[in-house]
Amino acid sequence: MKQFVFIVAFLSMVGMLHAQTPKIDLSLKNVPLKVCLSAIEKQCDYTFMYDNSIDVNQNVTIEAKKENLPVVLRKVFSQTSIRYEIVGKHIVLKLAVSVPSKATEGAKLMGKVTDSKGEPLPGVTIVIQGTTKGTISDVNGDYSLQNVSPNETLEFSFVGMQSQNVSVGNKHVINVVLSESTTGLNEVVVTALNINRDKKSLGYSIQQVSGKDLNVAVPTDLATSLAGQISGIQVFGSASSSFDDSQIRIRGVNDLNGDGPLYVVDGTPISHTDIDMESVKSIS
Repeated sequence: MKQFVFIVAFLSMVGMLHAQTPKIDLSLKNVPLKVCLSAIEKQCDYTFMYDNSIDVNQNVTIEAKKENLPVVLRKVFSQTSIRYEIVGKHIVLKLAVSVPSKATEGAKLMGKVTDSKGEPLPGVTIVIQGTTKGTISDVNGDYSLQNVSPNETLEFSFVGMQSQNVSVGNKHVINVVLSESTTGLNEVVVTALNINRDKKSLGYSIQQVSGKDLNVAVPTDLATSLAGQISGIQVFGSASSSFDDSQIRIRGVNDLNGDGPLYVVDGTPISHTDIDMESVKSIS
């Protein structure tokens, strides 16, 4: 038995992606950098991450009227010796040039994050417990933090992995191996629009019909058997047409070529007329 998924591409998705680009309004004069960062975070779903080497008390001035986030970031950090890097939904701040540290209570800490197979994990969030100070591992899984005190604890977290806390102590190098987490991964729903861990939190409904229901009538082709089984599915054909000419539309929408939905079996696109009705377990 195999399970099939309809994938429908909408032209409007392109417009949705552009619409999600955050627009920032700011009018700040000679305010501490941390005030500016907080104001930016309130207007978008990005968060800033930095360690003790970043001086967030230095003053900056910014005027922006509905400007894109990258433009605003360039305006802000061009006034400082700080460089930034956007990783996922985090904006990681680092010093653009080496600056002698004024603090002596902490030391530089570095390390590497890998999975159980020894492969590097990029994008792992490393935060000093109880603070907002931290960093993210690079493409090689490497990370570094400045001015970390021996009594502090590092929190390592990554999507799909078990989080891990490590006490710093007298260590200057901390290498961490993260294990895969199996908790809560049984209800992952993959669609053309997003990946969701809970069907209930999807913004639209998932319709499903079992292979048993498809074979109640005399087996024909997949398109004909789906008629009347799932709301939103329309099967088109004429009295003179054969099963091979049947067309399926989802909510009245064809794909860009007018051929109906795309069928993928074991990673290979096929025609619905080539699907063996007796091998269908369910269709969503």
